[in-house]
Amino acid sequence: MRVLSVHGAPPFPPDHALRLRSWRLLQGLAAADEVTVLTWRYPETTDADYEALGAVSELVVLPFHPQPNGVARRAARQVRAIAGDHPPYVQVQLAERGFRGKRGDGRRAFDDAVRSRHRRRPFDIVVLGEDALATIESPLDGVPVALHRLNVFEALIGSLRREHWYDRVRWPLERPSWARFDRRTLAHIDLTITPTPESAAALRRLRPDARVEVVENGVELPTPALDPRAGADVAFIGAMDYRANIDAVRWFASGPWATLASRFPDSRFRIVGRNPTADVVGLGSPRVMVTGEVPDVSVACAGARVGVVPLRAGMGIKTKTLELLAMGLPVVTTAVGAEGIDAQPSDGLIVADEAGIAEEVAALLDDPARAADLGAAARRYVARAHVWDASAEHYRGLLLATAARGVRR
Repeated sequence: MRVLSVHGAPPFPPDHALRLRSWRLLQGLAAADEVTVLTWRYPETTDADYEALGAVSELVVLPFHPQPNGVARRAARQVRAIAGDHPPYVQVQLAERGFRGKRGDGRRAFDDAVRSRHRRRPFDIVVLGEDALATIESPLDGVPVALHRLNVFEALIGSLRREHWYDRVRWPLERPSWARFDRRTLAHIDLTITPTPESAAALRRLRPDARVEVVENGVELPTPALDPRAGADVAFIGAMDYRANIDAVRWFASGPWATLASRFPDSRFRIVGRNPTADVVGLGSPRVMVTGEVPDVSVACAGARVGVVPLRAGMGIKTKTLELLAMGLPVVTTAVGAEGIDAQPSDGLIVADEAGIAEEVAALLDDPARAADLGAAARRYVARAHVWDASAEHYRGLLLATAARGVRR
């Protein structure tokens, strides 16, 4: 099978959940098939990162066009979105890759790069790594298109627009553009790939005739496993410039942890993750540790007895939840943090509502032997159910079947 895999941002280095997913699935695909990766000269990506991509596939890199982001520009995008254009974020994504503007240089470069390689050796399928790319008409007639996506963005963005008054005011104006975007990104796609059954069901409700399939995330099993009996802390991991993570740790630190800290004087709440915002750094205290970026997340969590994922917004399978389970820690989470993970309490994953999280964490801090037993069960669950090789094999099978079936649109 010959695959064109298009990524708005390079899927390497795998230092973010979405890039990690793209990279591991790409590796599995390239081991058996001929893959061309087309991406853009992203400002944060180094030459070494592009070399790593080129080592597993043919690599095509197109120019990137940074966009001004002043107040007037943001207001103009918002006005265009209200008038029927894409959401402002999507407008920026397309403009940075040259798909918007009077000259259309980026569009011509994209079409020429794709068509020239297709003429040389035809592609069997095009895979789009990001939703914004699905708004661009494919230059290859008759070649099926698969799209990676997380869920219905209208639901995700709405959940993130509840914290500040100005977000709540602007959301009714912004919401129709996200609803249109969700529909548009399903309209001309032959296969939509999503990480959880919950997100697949939401997408099928949005467009019942869409072909939506689930490819679950995997994680690595760190060695050695952590020993919950040796620790007393509570750990959260994740990129700390992501709004859902920021909301989660702020809520947990000011609510459940305020109660737990007085009850367990020897315990700390560890916030482990890169790029902490000023809001997150401000949570730091003798009882709340904000690490920033660390060389090894598992090492940074040594001394923890419990993992916690108190997410109140988000979509897709939460790699942070799987990583904590893989370390050998029992995890207390909200339903949002457990999405797509078919683990039971006996597997070390304890789901609670916001009112019940503190008591579930307290029960594990009080009982190190139970925490250790559940941590060992959690690690066994991940080894059984969330291995990247199995996910990559399933992914390749879906692409093969779609290529054989041909274009449905």
